[in-house]
Amino acid sequence: MEIDSERAEVSRAGRKISLAAKEPQLLEYLLPSEEILQKVEQYNSEVNSRIVDVHVAWLRQKLDNPQSPRHIQTVRGKGYKFIS
Repeated sequence: MEIDSERAEVSRAGRKISLAAKEPQLLEYLLPSEEILQKVEQYNSEVNSRIVDVHVAWLRQKLDNPQSPRHIQTVRGKGYKFIS
């Protein structure tokens, strides 16, 4: 998997994967959920932290196997990590 953060593009096996506007940013961070919210959503206390989980689920559908994720893994109690 290749992530071109400058162009906000992701490709796997040479095929470009279509991502929503904030998903390339989210891939760059994959940190604890609170940090993700602060950086990607310009954190607002009214924003529910579950929004990160929703975006990560969408990314898994596009980049990974949602039932058995290999690239985007949950770190219990902390957030997410990306394994290329």
